[in-house]
Amino acid sequence: MSEDGSYTLLNIFAGTPRTTRGRPIHLSADPKGKNFLYCQGNSIIIRDVENPSNSDVYTQHAKDTTSAAYSPSGFYICSADVTGKVRIWDTVNKDHILKYEYPALGGPIKDIAWTEDSKRIGVCGEGRE
Repeated sequence: MSEDGSYTLLNIFAGTPRTTRGRPIHLSADPKGKNFLYCQGNSIIIRDVENPSNSDVYTQHAKDTTSAAYSPSGFYICSADVTGKVRIWDTVNKDHILKYEYPALGGPIKDIAWTEDSKRIGVCGEGRE
């Protein structure tokens, strides 16, 4: 604590992926190979490959996250949750500004893929009516 009573964030120690028997863990790496990401509860954890204690956390999903992937440009991440909602947010700012949010499916999204030009996204999962 500083003299004025405020606190300074020194480190974030991110949790490890939550595992469930018989279900895969999705990892995604940025195009430069510097960071990787995974889902943990309603958060997306971004960790440095060289120094895993250097991490960042995206916590703007309301429900448990199921998949996340870097765009080929490396400027955006697409993440999805158990309700079928997809969120596209930037990686440049620490605030991770939301670019788009879509209800893609009526159930959990299992995987995400970007086109090479970073303009389109394909998702698959348990779509329901």
